[in-house]
Amino acid sequence: MSESKKITMKHPKMINDTHIQDVEKFHQYLLQHHKRLLKDLPWKVEVVKRLKIGFDAKRQCIVFPIFDEAGDLVNIYWHKGTNATPIFQPGAPPKCLYPLPLIGKYPKDQLIYVEGPKDAVSCLSQEINCITHIGSATAIPDDLSPLKHFKHIILAFDNDDTGHQATLKLSRKLIQGE
Repeated sequence: MSESKKITMKHPKMINDTHIQDVEKFHQYLLQHHKRLLKDLPWKVEVVKRLKIGFDAKRQCIVFPIFDEAGDLVNIYWHKGTNATPIFQPGAPPKCLYPLPLIGKYPKDQLIYVEGPKDAVSCLSQEINCITHIGSATAIPDDLSPLKHFKHIILAFDNDDTGHQATLKLSRKLIQGE
């Protein structure tokens, strides 16, 4: 995703023009207030711009627009706002790789698979090529085919029970080639 690219939608019945306007509004809000909102995160503003990440002031949470490989908006993920519950745009596909539009630009020798979108943005801000999925750590996406071209995939989930379960589940799925 480039900063100036117009956002288009993949699922017009689930994602509509209002959602696209909301993504732009949240993104602009975050850019205007990034010094305050991102002060405790190791994120570079260039990465925030590239991924169109925003902030919903009403829900008090970071908003991750989810794009497919072609760059079309397929979902919106509100990351743990004031009620600490993640929210997806209803009806749109929730389990997907993130940030999918960047994966084709990565060298194919090695990829780091991290636990969540905040981890991914942190890695990308340090110029580390990575991928994650949206949703709970153990909700591995059904389609992992975009990863098949990578020679080595390093799993870097959190060092807790959920992270261990996700590492096992994902490693089995990758080894089986599902």
